[in-house]
Amino acid sequence: MSSQDEWEQPYTARIPFPDYLERGRTQLVRLEVYRDGALVSPTSGTFSLYDASHVAQIDAAAVTIASSRAQYSINAASLPASLPVGEGWQEEWALTFSDGVTRTFRRSAALVLRAVHPVITDADLLACYNALFKPEEIDLDDLRPSDMSSYQGPIDEAWRQIIGRLVGRGRFPYLILDPWSLREIHLETTLSLIFRDFASSIGEGRYLDLAESHKKTAASAWRSLSFDYDTDHDGKSDGKGKRTSYEPVIYLSNAPRGRWGGR
Repeated sequence: MSSQDEWEQPYTARIPFPDYLERGRTQLVRLEVYRDGALVSPTSGTFSLYDASHVAQIDAAAVTIASSRAQYSINAASLPASLPVGEGWQEEWALTFSDGVTRTFRRSAALVLRAVHPVITDADLLACYNALFKPEEIDLDDLRPSDMSSYQGPIDEAWRQIIGRLVGRGRFPYLILDPWSLREIHLETTLSLIFRDFASSIGEGRYLDLAESHKKTAASAWRSLSFDYDTDHDGKSDGKGKRTSYEPVIYLSNAPRGRWGGR
């Protein structure tokens, strides 16, 4: 008996960041599971959704399998306006695979008023480079591999990195009311990913230089990032003209007590 026969092979669920579920809206949730670098199709499974108090709002409902992915359509009535928005929700996917084993995957979630969406497309990438370089020197259309119809892949990966970094800093993306404030970071991060891939596949040093240049510009944009933020989850700006910094304020001594900061 081989060592692989003696243990249950681990499967990987692709979970880049928490799922943001919009209150009062029908929406489709999906889960991708991988093994050995390939998408693995479940044969069946169930989906459960628990709120911040661990009360099941959806309890072991059957999933459907589409394009080897488990998915479930959440009805708007399952997330009524009476539910409080916020963090602490959890999805639970119990999926059975061809080996007969049922594996349970958990994904953190939040109930939100509105999800945040990217603001750049291929058109932004092409416009940026056409404005900076002569077409005969750098042409993203010509450089794009023939098996890629667009740059959606690196756009999506850059977005995943941005959302993950925001969450890691305690800044919840769905509370950002002006997603355009993330445009420069998204643009520069995407271009860095694209040129790093070109440097690897084409092998020209200038592409690595461009990748590093865009990475540095993105880092600078992160340092100056601020946005219109909805701290109290009411769907409105915290104050007229007030902007929130990406970097939380850290006090090295006692924090200012202010009007509401007394003890």
